[in-house]
Amino acid sequence: MSRLVFITLLSIASLAIAFVLNFQMQSELSSDSDSVVDVTEPDFYMTQTSGIKYDLSGNPHYRFLATDLKKYPQGEFTLMSNPDVTLHNSKGPWRAQALTGEISQDGKTITLSGSVRLNGGTRQEPLQMKTQTLSIIPDQNLAKTSKQVFIENNSGQTNAIGMNAYLDENRMELLSNVQVRHRPVKTN
Repeated sequence: MSRLVFITLLSIASLAIAFVLNFQMQSELSSDSDSVVDVTEPDFYMTQTSGIKYDLSGNPHYRFLATDLKKYPQGEFTLMSNPDVTLHNSKGPWRAQALTGEISQDGKTITLSGSVRLNGGTRQEPLQMKTQTLSIIPDQNLAKTSKQVFIENNSGQTNAIGMNAYLDENRMELLSNVQVRHRPVKTN
């Protein structure tokens, strides 16, 4: 067999192998595209969910309950239905409830939406707040909103736009349009 015939046969065999390999790769790619993850479907879904995060001393720092929890593959958050979050600190617990909620991917922020209620304060001076959205940063014991907030306690009612609540200090910073109605003190 001459050298020219050998090179020609080797070239034809190489082209045939390349053709077959290319065909196989194309087939695998098309079958992989059929199994692409649907980003509208959650990675996982749980019902009647609860979780507790502990502080460095081993005491509960906060806990959450939700009727369901959904984590999406491309999302940077986890969605909750009917979230119920309780933050524990030295001054006593603060409990927040809403229609929906989101936990950020890093777990550092919990955002509640829809008929949000935040209850806390002390036994002598209980406090209830209502708003439409509330962001809770558990590691800072901070709850904040830029929306209208209604606050009620034993001494009266307060309305404001925007609030930063420092829960471990039982202190609030009201940001704008503050209106206060005091209840009259009863004298005997």
